[in-house]
Amino acid sequence: MKSSPINGLQIECVDPPLYLRRQFLSDRFFIKAVQHASHPLLERLQMLSQATRESANYKTPCVLHSFNKFWKPSLPIEQFTRLPIFNNNFKSLTFKPEIILNFGINKDSPHASKLLKEKLATKYEGWLPIYTDASKLQEGGAVGSAVWIPAYKVLLNYKLPPLTSVFTGEAVSLLEAIQFAESHNLGHCGIPGNETADLCAKQAITSGSPTYDKVYHHDLLTLAHDHLLRSWQVDWQNTRNRAGKYYYEIQKCIPNKPWFFKQKLFSKQAVSIICRLRLGHACTPVHLAKIRIRDTSLCECGVEDGTTDHVLFNCPKLNISLYDLLPQDVPRPTNIKCILEMSKPSPFKILKKFLAINQLKL
Repeated sequence: MKSSPINGLQIECVDPPLYLRRQFLSDRFFIKAVQHASHPLLERLQMLSQATRESANYKTPCVLHSFNKFWKPSLPIEQFTRLPIFNNNFKSLTFKPEIILNFGINKDSPHASKLLKEKLATKYEGWLPIYTDASKLQEGGAVGSAVWIPAYKVLLNYKLPPLTSVFTGEAVSLLEAIQFAESHNLGHCGIPGNETADLCAKQAITSGSPTYDKVYHHDLLTLAHDHLLRSWQVDWQNTRNRAGKYYYEIQKCIPNKPWFFKQKLFSKQAVSIICRLRLGHACTPVHLAKIRIRDTSLCECGVEDGTTDHVLFNCPKLNISLYDLLPQDVPRPTNIKCILEMSKPSPFKILKKFLAINQLKL
């Protein structure tokens, strides 16, 4: 409805305000640009940053704000003189090794080790098993990367910066395993050691070699998204008293995805009505009278004012009340705000069924 609060609509659809969206796109652009050591933008932004420090009234452009956030000694970024893809020959880029993503073995099975040995002996007899792993124990902590070669009792472990992703940690362990095998011309063996590699990766978080002490740009792209969510959460808390106060009590945090993304079978009408109920701007007699579409707030049943709770729970014109569809463990009496705050059972499916039975259009 036109009366719906914009800040609430943005959160309901997980579509950030434009000024935050622009900053997010600027952050991603700068992070991609900063990997190029000779990028002309870096020198110009450095000059602009120094020139604007003395001007208190200067409104910082988005890209300069990105520069001030990410270009600092505490955030060492791996830079290249040219795009990394051009450091490899064409044959390596087109080579497609055989990769088995699933051996059909459940790692939690007590026979997993035995089954893996049999698979290796059958298909890879004479090959050398090398085990790799990466681990991150806590948010904001370092990433440990490890390579374990049981045949030679060789352990390689590396401590990567906190902003590194586990994906990069896994890639580092694979790179080091390949480089070690290539430089030592290794032969054959067949003893699995996956758990050892996992343990070594966890130990590498504190005691690993700091060989990889810089962050790759693709890991920082998630940092831009984190900045967006934190800024948006602050904006939501600051604006809730001006608009969207009712909705804030239902949706205090920014969700990862809109709730209706999981409800693929819901009709557009059902989604619209539930969104209106969550925002507190549904086509009830009370709200329609408030925005001067109706002359009276009295419900069509004539019993009392047509509030949202009356229309859903108490109106005598209903085929069934919403109470009839709620589980018995839900306390009575209740209201629509409490229902929408529930996590289990899903309030959306209950409301969809209620709306269909009563053919309500709110």
